[in-house]
Amino acid sequence: PAGIDAVRQHQKFMAENEHLALQFPIPELRFYFHPSYPGKQTTIQAQSHNGKSLFLDLWAHTAAEELFDGGRRGVIVKVNTEDAVELLVSAELARGGAGMLDDLQSGIINDPEKYLQVETRIGSLPIVHIGESMGMDDSSAAVLYMSNIARLIDFARKEYFSEEMPIVAIFVDYIQALPFDPEIKRNIQDTRRIQVISDEDRIRRAAKYFYCPIIVAAQSKQDADLSSASNFLKIPGYWDIQEASY
Repeated sequence: PAGIDAVRQHQKFMAENEHLALQFPIPELRFYFHPSYPGKQTTIQAQSHNGKSLFLDLWAHTAAEELFDGGRRGVIVKVNTEDAVELLVSAELARGGAGMLDDLQSGIINDPEKYLQVETRIGSLPIVHIGESMGMDDSSAAVLYMSNIARLIDFARKEYFSEEMPIVAIFVDYIQALPFDPEIKRNIQDTRRIQVISDEDRIRRAAKYFYCPIIVAAQSKQDADLSSASNFLKIPGYWDIQEASY
């Protein structure tokens, strides 16, 4: 049957590309958390200021280092629509020991030799940033809604490098920050909830199209508005993502 043949082809592909099973970023906890597999979406859900972005950065950086150290082909794609790419890369340099982030942002390099070492290491990691840059405007850059993001990832995969490059994982920070997509027609009034539902569905489809896992940060409502507000443990649920404000 066609279904069995498809499963066998997928199993053969994964046996030859084990690195596409994205491991949890903390090695000591990998016995507890299953890998994130191609075609699947993993959501990092928390209320504001609980470290979602820091955790996504850690996961993407760990995946890129393991990909590079293992000599595997492929790239990690990081999507961020809030912070400028320059700030994101400066944060990676600071995390690598190139200096304090405030100093780097101010153009202060206290240890040029160490900075060059970290810069070389960070620059060699297989990470592609999709985001906005300092000095850009609407005449020089497209708005980063879902349709444009998908096109940019496809460009990175097929045309950016000298040969087609597999996408190993995509990290999106965060779903409520994505602008409304004017290319998607809706028959009901546009709301934040409808947008999040639509983007969640399209991210799941993108994970299948790009044959990689996608890790998405999602912001939950605050305690008083949670669906579990009356419970002893106020753990955010899926609906708390859809209804969360920007």
